[in-house]
Amino acid sequence: MTMAGISHKAAGELKNRFKYNGKEEQREEFSDGSGLEWTDYGARMYDNQVGRWHVVDPLSDSMRRFSSYAYVFDNPIRFIDPDGMRVADPGDKFKTKDAAALDFAKLYNDNSIAKSKEFATYIVEIKQGSTVFYTYLKPNEGSEAASRPKGLGLSNEGDATIVARAHTHGSYDPKYSNNVFSPADLTNAKSEGVDSYVATPNGSLQKYDNSTGTTSTISTAIPSDPNDPARLNMTNPTTLPKNEPTYGAWDWIKRNIIAPVLKGASGTKG
Repeated sequence: MTMAGISHKAAGELKNRFKYNGKEEQREEFSDGSGLEWTDYGARMYDNQVGRWHVVDPLSDSMRRFSSYAYVFDNPIRFIDPDGMRVADPGDKFKTKDAAALDFAKLYNDNSIAKSKEFATYIVEIKQGSTVFYTYLKPNEGSEAASRPKGLGLSNEGDATIVARAHTHGSYDPKYSNNVFSPADLTNAKSEGVDSYVATPNGSLQKYDNSTGTTSTISTAIPSDPNDPARLNMTNPTTLPKNEPTYGAWDWIKRNIIAPVLKGASGTKG
């Protein structure tokens, strides 16, 4: 920490500098030479010296196993906190929509095949200062032949903007055209004006480009169903982990009831 008699500031050094994660460092020096070195994350101030926030997560009561002052459960390699409200588990930050969709497909297509259910999510663009990256929301588990992403809905929230949909097609079933976009998939993408991705039981990730109306294959290396006659790889869905989080009733309550109430309360002065 900055301490009197030990730390000092070079002459002419700027007090406010963009440093860790591109956020602005806020320094406050006291008469005894000690001082604070915090980083402005917008929603909260982060103390680089101790690796903690100075206020709790507004939704920390739903995560009681962890310190309410710790950033993303002390695991910034896996988690992010896009809005200062709660930890998200969308995987890493990605440079492109395709990369985010591929991570979703690799993590959830085995779950989809094992359960014979579809999973759906939104791909979102996040802006942090001058930095832009892509990620995906916690997927929603649907039925055998239908799914719909949940979370942001059709609106944008803060700096997160929906740029694509992504879903899986479950296990191989001869009743359906398993390995291509269904007419409903394309209709949904067109109605929202975004691209769409589908992870299929044969092990392919396909993309529908809404601006051109064309379909392309992003990867043929995601988990695949051994029962699919058109199987493209030998990635076994049964041996992969099945502990990935999905969207549930409590997520809906936090997003649609608790978060708006807390935001309204935080804006009240007097």
